[in-house]
Amino acid sequence: MNTKEQPSDIEWCIRNAHNLSLPAFADQFGYEERRRANNRYLDILRSSAFSECRTLGRLLKDFREWRGSNEVKVYWDARKASYEETVSRIQLQRDGMKTARAYALTCGKILRRSKSEGDL
Repeated sequence: MNTKEQPSDIEWCIRNAHNLSLPAFADQFGYEERRRANNRYLDILRSSAFSECRTLGRLLKDFREWRGSNEVKVYWDARKASYEETVSRIQLQRDGMKTARAYALTCGKILRRSKSEGDL
């Protein structure tokens, strides 16, 4: 497979094979679900694009060790917390905009009423 035809995640993994890890991969591509990240990462390592990679053996070994480590839960809990914080922040911004819009509409109605009644 020509590098130009490969998905961007494969290209990125090949370029970063010297210091590649599942956390680096998941961070780079925004994975929030452990199973999906693990499956895609392993698919990439097993792909024909990686068949001649000099670090493939080490990467597979590191991945197996990672999956069996205590760091896995800590990492994914932190990813989940970060994701939930981002979602909450976005929701707060949306709610704030809705509140500001409603306030502006209410103020506009009051000003129009006051103007039409000659209070201004």
